[in-house]
Amino acid sequence: MSSNDNDVMNALMEKIYDVVGERDPVNNRHGRDTYLSISRPGIPITPESLTFSFLASSLKEADAAAGFADFANIVPADAPFWQPSSRRVFEEYWRCIDQPILPVTALSEAESRQLEKARAVLEMETVFVDHNTGEIRKTNTESMLYQRYLEKEAAYLTALDGYNSSFEDYVRRKETDPNAELIWLKREPALSKRVRSAFKQWQAAGMMHIDSAISTRDNLERRGAERMFDERRQRYLQHVRSLGAEGAGYAFTKYFPDRFWESADNWTRVSFKHNEVHKVDEHTIERIGGGASVGFGLWSFGGSLQRNKDDKYARCDTSGVNIAFSLAKIPIRRSWMDGGVLRSRNWALNYDVTSRAENISDGVGGGTMPLIPVALLVARDVQLSFDMSSEVNTYAMEEISGSLRAGWGPFSVRGNYYRKSEKQTHDFVSDGKGLEIKGMQVIGFVLERVPKCPDPDPTLNWPAGIPFEDIAPDLPE
Repeated sequence: MSSNDNDVMNALMEKIYDVVGERDPVNNRHGRDTYLSISRPGIPITPESLTFSFLASSLKEADAAAGFADFANIVPADAPFWQPSSRRVFEEYWRCIDQPILPVTALSEAESRQLEKARAVLEMETVFVDHNTGEIRKTNTESMLYQRYLEKEAAYLTALDGYNSSFEDYVRRKETDPNAELIWLKREPALSKRVRSAFKQWQAAGMMHIDSAISTRDNLERRGAERMFDERRQRYLQHVRSLGAEGAGYAFTKYFPDRFWESADNWTRVSFKHNEVHKVDEHTIERIGGGASVGFGLWSFGGSLQRNKDDKYARCDTSGVNIAFSLAKIPIRRSWMDGGVLRSRNWALNYDVTSRAENISDGVGGGTMPLIPVALLVARDVQLSFDMSSEVNTYAMEEISGSLRAGWGPFSVRGNYYRKSEKQTHDFVSDGKGLEIKGMQVIGFVLERVPKCPDPDPTLNWPAGIPFEDIAPDLPE
């Protein structure tokens, strides 16, 4: 029996959310509190568009770096599914650090030494060539120890995704599949061993040392706000570059692990079967998007290779639908950004240079950047199985044949490129059982909620002559 398209999409998104969530029953860790923004459909990416380094040794690399920075820093619009807005994370961050009002404080000599020691753990100086001027520039990036810490954290989270994928298969199928429990009992020991091993390797990579240095830096910023914000501005500006062939500016942004597509260890196989479809509760909908929509259809079609608001949608006959795909959660690396600024209470926006209506976040979903993307969700080797002989699906396949862009739920079947310069080879093959889509595509983002920001502490020593009510934001209590 065919299920409602809304229910299929919501249940699939809930499955993805449970797979990439950071709850760790093996090591008894809760992890970060995250949200998802799923694209409808996915956005194809190629290895070529992701092949660039901090040194950007060619104009082609610089253009790839510029395109990725623009894409990865999109602040998603307030919509049930991922939609690009005109705002960028680097622009919102610069608003925080550019001309803030700061409390009057100063670090002691001992505190200054502590801060330098913490920074030595977290940062190192790097040089690169500016392709537009030929100038050799210097900047600070993550230290080798910090980079190793981040890489081992990513490997641990990938192992956890594999554990969660198998566990969610068991939970969703145990009522209808008599073999589900036996399969889980056979897989669980190896999966939990992998998670424990990856967590120990993360610990061995300096977890406590790095966490202690971050804590020291964040605590001392309350005592030396002026110095800290000056250093943040310098670091940000050192990472700003010209946008290759398109002429705008961007803050260099990367991902890790580098060239993630080359190793099978970075991918988790996810499957979704028709008997897993169910009504998803409203609390989960708040975290994954989606929800009920009149006339919602899993199939989508468009007349251009790129995303367009005039897309058409059509219902799918989902009876017997089975989905399988490889999934990678790829953290976004922003060396220019100190995320602690968004949580700090030792600064305030200067409302002489920015509007009171443009606070970063009210902590409950409003503001210019209420959510920030922290990781890409990349899929490949997608297999969609369904009744190809169904009248509804036959119509959809005819539409696909005549469309430059097409999708099914969160997956791009053809086209939907983010940039015009993207290599336009993303397509599918079909047989009597369904569709297969080999290429990589971003199907969504992992997001973190930005707390109330700014949220200045009234007990700090703010500059004389500035009443606190003049810098306190108009945000809900």
